[in-house]
Amino acid sequence: MNNTGRPWHLWLIGILSLLWNSYGGYDYYMTQAENAEYLRPMTEPYGVAVEDALAYFASYPIWLEVLWALGVWTSVAGAVLMLLRSKFAYYAFIISLIGLIGAFGWSTANPQPGLTDTPVAYGMTGLVCVLIILQIIYCRRMTQRGVLR
Repeated sequence: MNNTGRPWHLWLIGILSLLWNSYGGYDYYMTQAENAEYLRPMTEPYGVAVEDALAYFASYPIWLEVLWALGVWTSVAGAVLMLLRSKFAYYAFIISLIGLIGAFGWSTANPQPGLTDTPVAYGMTGLVCVLIILQIIYCRRMTQRGVLR
């Protein structure tokens, strides 16, 4: 531990968490902004026209939009709260996991062929869920040790 009571790994994990989750926020924003130039490199290599991907995202029901936003933005908040040594980081990541499971569940049940039903998409979905679970475990342990309060 350093002289502020923060173990070195809190900084490392907190900063990596913030960077990773902020990219999720960026991706969410660019998708919501219907930025074709951002989406094109993620769609066209799979034979999906960017216009079709935009139409797919535009077809999301409002409750799905809410789950997706909750999943993304509470993970960003969780990373910030972790760096601020708040025990509420744990709860933010729990909410994020709930939102992401709901959003990923819907897109798995209603896939955009060639876009959300590819091995890469499933792999990213799994990676995001595993990383959120690891952040939940880490925050719980840091709360139990009194690092997050």
